[in-house]
Amino acid sequence: MKNALMTTSRHPLKTQLLLKGQMDVNEVVTINHWLDALVPGKYRPIVYGYAILEDGTGFSTDFLTLANGITSEMINAADQKVSPGLKDINLKDYGMSEELEAQLKELDCTYYAGYEELEDGLSRIVLHFTWPNYHFSRDAFTLAWYGYKAENGKIVRDGKNASEEVVKQLLVDNMPAYVELVE
Repeated sequence: MKNALMTTSRHPLKTQLLLKGQMDVNEVVTINHWLDALVPGKYRPIVYGYAILEDGTGFSTDFLTLANGITSEMINAADQKVSPGLKDINLKDYGMSEELEAQLKELDCTYYAGYEELEDGLSRIVLHFTWPNYHFSRDAFTLAWYGYKAENGKIVRDGKNASEEVVKQLLVDNMPAYVELVE
């Protein structure tokens, strides 16, 4: 993990959190409640971390404050640098209500979801969510669930187990691409 920690050297707090190890699994947004992450006011206390769950799936979450004008589409473009195989998920096909969509639009929130197959058949689902903050810029969450894929309007287990090494490395690999958006 030496390379991963070197990548985070510009982010001492994130490096410290990675060195601490996995987040409390009780703070994980489960895949069954993944759209709850978009509900205004339902934010979790843990905004940066990762975990490997008992069933072999993984979870990661990241938080950034972005310059004004940054959108989920721009975050997706940064993700595409690291994950060129990321495919769009239409959240309406996966249970997003018209009411939630309207509420997010009214609050000037943006969101994007996608999935990809990683090495050895492991898949992950990614959800980006941004909203305006009081500094006239945007805050952004990126959440990812490892060991799941999107298929015909359903989130299904891919049968592969996520390793701590893979989840941590993907969390770290995304950092430089997102930092380019901030700088």
